Amino acid sequence: MEFNKEGYLPEGIHTLSWEEFETTFGFSPKRKELLEGLLQVINILKICGCEAIYIDGSFVTDKLEPDDWDACFKGSAQSLKTLKRQEPCLLLTDDYKLRETQKQKFKGELFFYSLYAGLNISYLDFFQGIKGAKRKKKGIIKINLN
Repeated sequence: MEFNKEGYLPEGIHTLSWEEFETTFGFSPKRKELLEGLLQVINILKICGCEAIYIDGSFVTDKLEPDDWDACFKGSAQSLKTLKRQEPCLLLTDDYKLRETQKQKFKGELFFYSLYAGLNISYLDFFQGIKGAKRKKKGIIKINLN
């Protein structure tokens, strides 16, 4: 994967396997530490029958040491029920304490892909926009879970 001059991936959703993702984005000790938490989340989502995870934030840029990872996931009503039983803190709401618990435990934040991130935009669409740059798009990573 190549980054543009701003350090972002080219516009669009780029599908990688976990192994490709780990090789491409695990290029510093800090990133490898964050990948451990993300892999825990991916394994939980798989157990729950979720379909895919979409990774965003500074983790999918050329930044050497991102603070965390941000992601959203796609799943069915049944997978959400299972997730609620398996790991309730992964079903984020606007509750700040839940968000902090998730970040401490897994080193990132996870959202349901079709929930609104605000202003009538889903997290999946929100993740593809560049913060503070109206209508400017960037790439995100998709990992299929099934």
